[in-house]
Amino acid sequence: RTMVIGDVHGCHRELQQMLARLSPGPSDRVVFVGDVISKGPDPVASLRLARNTVAAAAAGSEILVGNHERNLLTWLKQRDQGVPAGKRSGSGEGNRMTGEQLTRGEVEWLRGRPDRLALPEHNAIVAHAGLRAGVPLAQQQHADLTAMRSLDAAGLPSPTAGAVSWAASWRGPTHVIFGHDSRRRLQLHPFATGIDTGCVYGGQLTALVLP
Repeated sequence: RTMVIGDVHGCHRELQQMLARLSPGPSDRVVFVGDVISKGPDPVASLRLARNTVAAAAAGSEILVGNHERNLLTWLKQRDQGVPAGKRSGSGEGNRMTGEQLTRGEVEWLRGRPDRLALPEHNAIVAHAGLRAGVPLAQQQHADLTAMRSLDAAGLPSPTAGAVSWAASWRGPTHVIFGHDSRRRLQLHPFATGIDTGCVYGGQLTALVLP
């Protein structure tokens, strides 16, 4: 099986419950769509549990970097460069609390996480946020993969409320499994499945299991 787990956002208890229900074994591949950290009560415990789960699972298991991991890594880099706290990117207090608990080895490991993962046996791609149509996977932009939710009339990324979901416009042929868009909750499109169902906001933690 291949198990793709949605945005955890520091909800350690819910992740424990999900893993108990899924019961992944050493022959199962486990993939997290990113945003394992931030917002919730136990971001570091969640990240460590996710890392241990991936390490015990089959080859090809992975934790993708989401926009919150990206923000944390940027904040840590700026801290190490001596940038004053008030001028660092990202939400400072949450990043400070998480960054202080992570070991140097954990930070370096997190820096090495990818922002996309191909699942060729399922004709699928996993990303945290979105992909642009007509662009090969290797050429997709990090900003889109970690932060895009919607498109404007020209088909370009748009933060405007009411803009169309990129996933609703995605025409494949490769199926995309993604998170990041909790406002739209579970998204079931012909060639895209969104599994951020707002666990940290009182919703559910969702996983997609592929046989």
